[in-house]
Amino acid sequence: MMMMMMVIIIIIIIIIIIIIELNRADCGYQVHGTERKISHLLYKDDLKLLGRNESDLENEIKIVQTISKDINMNSGLEKCARICLKRGRVQRKVHLGSTF
Repeated sequence: MMMMMMVIIIIIIIIIIIIIELNRADCGYQVHGTERKISHLLYKDDLKLLGRNESDLENEIKIVQTISKDINMNSGLEKCARICLKRGRVQRKVHLGSTF
């Protein structure tokens, strides 16, 4: 039981570090009428990265990859995809397992 609690605490700390670094990167969508930007959505073990452009998205992916590599954690990019939208229309889809 104690070991499981330690694992959960470690996972929470890792998630917090990733969120802090993503916020520090100043990437993401600007919320209209505010200074706030949204760069990611997190639910359980699912992380969605949001960028204004492909450069933002690349930067966010590198942040997650770097932190994952530093702690020897598999980021699971082989099962991820990148979808680029412009004015609500899909411009390009790329399966990350084939590009990273």
